[in-house]
Amino acid sequence: MLSDLSYARKGRLHDSARQIANERSYNPSEVRRYLSIDISKSDYPERVVVLTGYNARMDLLTTRLRGRFEELTRISDSDILRGLLRREFTLQPDISERIELFKRSYFDMPTVGIHVRFSDFRSPLLRTIRHLNRLLRHEPRLRIFVATDNIAILKLFHSNYSDVVATPHWYGVPGATIHVNRANPDPTEAGIEALVDLHLLAQCDYLIFDPASTFALVADLLSSAPEPNRIKVRALPLSKGNRHRRHATNWLLRVSNFSSWAFQLLPKLVSVRKL
Repeated sequence: MLSDLSYARKGRLHDSARQIANERSYNPSEVRRYLSIDISKSDYPERVVVLTGYNARMDLLTTRLRGRFEELTRISDSDILRGLLRREFTLQPDISERIELFKRSYFDMPTVGIHVRFSDFRSPLLRTIRHLNRLLRHEPRLRIFVATDNIAILKLFHSNYSDVVATPHWYGVPGATIHVNRANPDPTEAGIEALVDLHLLAQCDYLIFDPASTFALVADLLSSAPEPNRIKVRALPLSKGNRHRRHATNWLLRVSNFSSWAFQLLPKLVSVRKL
């Protein structure tokens, strides 16, 4: 049940959170006000209450952790989230089997996982490549596992690096999303493919990722690699800027076929390891 009952009575219960968030320009405080309980109080008469947000916001819960939950106040937010993910969000057996099959086939040697979200052209690709090059200078025999939502990114890595592997995927037009793409023939399968990639990233010996992506952050939380092996390409927090301006920029990059011509110029901007 939504905490703001007057809002629920407006007949919006069947609208998606994305639609309502979009109406409020994805302003985190506005979205939380309309779609979440007020965490400062706990005397709600409803049996189910909802807390919605873009971040875990464990700080909002700290004052409520008493009794058998008090021990959580002595644990870091990351460790709490890591424990919840591993205990509560278990995979269906058929998805686990797909992950294990890929691991048996391709993770038979030290591997670095690379996550590049590039459907909206926001991932810092040059920084990612520089971090990868630096790592390969010290560990030249690493296999590269690439998880991306942009087929042009995958082709870029295949063209410029040796021993690159990736799971089979459906990809949209470079620059278009996968998860909210009307051309996607099977959205459920696309979600499963994303889960497989996420858990494979978590099982790589090294992980290079952008912490601005919640997908990559979850992979980092699930990762079994030592902390020094989990490489963030930039620091948080980040300013997302004006959403409408970002959308306009993404549209211009997409219609100009940015993924084709820009990647041809990439070797002139940053050195890559040729095949």
